[in-house]
Amino acid sequence: MKKILLTSALVATSLFSFAQTPAVPNGGFENWSEALCDGETPDEYVTTADMFFEDNGVCPTTTGISKSTTKYSGTYALQLTSATQSGINIGNSVFLSSDFTGRPTKLVGYTKFTKGGTDTLGIMVAVGDIENENPVAYGELTLSATQGAYTKFEITLEYDAENTSDVNTLVLVIGTGAKTGFASSSTVALIDALSFEYSPTSTVNYAAKSPINVFAANNTINFSENVSDVHVVDMVGASKIQEASSTKTMNTSSLTSGLYIVTYNYNGNYFSKKVVIE
Repeated sequence: MKKILLTSALVATSLFSFAQTPAVPNGGFENWSEALCDGETPDEYVTTADMFFEDNGVCPTTTGISKSTTKYSGTYALQLTSATQSGINIGNSVFLSSDFTGRPTKLVGYTKFTKGGTDTLGIMVAVGDIENENPVAYGELTLSATQGAYTKFEITLEYDAENTSDVNTLVLVIGTGAKTGFASSSTVALIDALSFEYSPTSTVNYAAKSPINVFAANNTINFSENVSDVHVVDMVGASKIQEASSTKTMNTSSLTSGLYIVTYNYNGNYFSKKVVIE
């Protein structure tokens, strides 16, 4: 039986604030489609091969992009090796540019990097009004040593305190290769399970405590009074459970272990509570 621990912090918020915690598009690299050149490409991403074709009208000999079952979680991971053209190994990257309104504090994920030559694995993330060349926050990471197993990374996004512009775009770049633009044929990078972390203070408007009690028993979150419009989201903003009608219980047997936020309407006001399921 799962043990549910409810934290003592109880805050009031609108559901709109939780809509501003979007996840990384296809962050687990589970969704793939037929590539413009050869093989498959991860949904939402543009590849070095795509840009090579756009510039030259032909595809590189090999794209160096593949979905791997050597994954950290789920079914697949992204695998990057060097792309090749006319026998020359070149650096390889995937690029994502997506509509996005969140203000995450960290990009978190897992990599397994086999270094060849002087190659590195680089990851860059930015949010902002990118169309107008107005980044609001930015972070990057460079890995230069071989990793024998999947290793967690964290990239803190640095926000410009004086930039109050709205965020409407996410840009993410993942690439391997040397500073020269070339690459080693022995370099292999695996990337998986990308997610954002959000600071509660950036997404929640704190107010008075809820006048009702919230407690847990037997895979159920219980409310001491009837509530409605109940939502359970994980810490990357993905919706897990919803219940619109009036209720005093919420079944949590479908949830895996982790931290969640339960938001509910009581007497016309919204309140939320953090829930840790073990």
